[in-house]
Amino acid sequence: MAPKKDSTNTPIVTVPIKEKPIAKTTVMAPKKEEPVAIPKKDTVIKSAPIVPPVKKENTVVIPAKPIVKDTVAGVANAIVVKNFIFKPADPHFVIVVLDKVDPVYASEAKNAFNRYNREKFYNKPIEMGSLKLDDRFNLVLQGPFSDANAAVDYIDKVKPVANSRILPWLNLDKYSFLVISAENLEVLKTSLDMNAYKQLIQQAFPGKF
Repeated sequence: MAPKKDSTNTPIVTVPIKEKPIAKTTVMAPKKEEPVAIPKKDTVIKSAPIVPPVKKENTVVIPAKPIVKDTVAGVANAIVVKNFIFKPADPHFVIVVLDKVDPVYASEAKNAFNRYNREKFYNKPIEMGSLKLDDRFNLVLQGPFSDANAAVDYIDKVKPVANSRILPWLNLDKYSFLVISAENLEVLKTSLDMNAYKQLIQQAFPGKF
């Protein structure tokens, strides 16, 4: 077939146009989920041991003992002055407090009470002792008696005749009577505080000493 010509008698050449290929769209396949591993029947799954709850034991509450006031001569059983504690149920000594007395007279005072006790209390022997507390006080100790009350009873019997029958050669202002427990005697040896101890006994036995 002869090529066509235009108005200028020029042959027209027809060039075929190549069509561009259509790009293919890639469709992603959905991602498959991995299967969950199921343990076999013979597989033992270990878990934390179950600890049974601890059974609480019944708590027994012991109530505090009530403070019982045991009295001697109407005085409560617990009187405190500084480091001294008056306990009437404890065994007590009778002490003759010699104030600024020569050691020779202190020794003779002990002998005088010992003679009197052997005469008047022969059925109940009373042990005797002596102690130089400091430069001022010498003590004549008698006992111990069963408690503070027994020691005071002894003083009630002896004190009225002390100046006439036991210590006639010693002025009244040179000696006095007190009662004291072994525990308070040790405190007195350490503290040397005779005034504090006298306050304790005066509170325990008002008007007696």
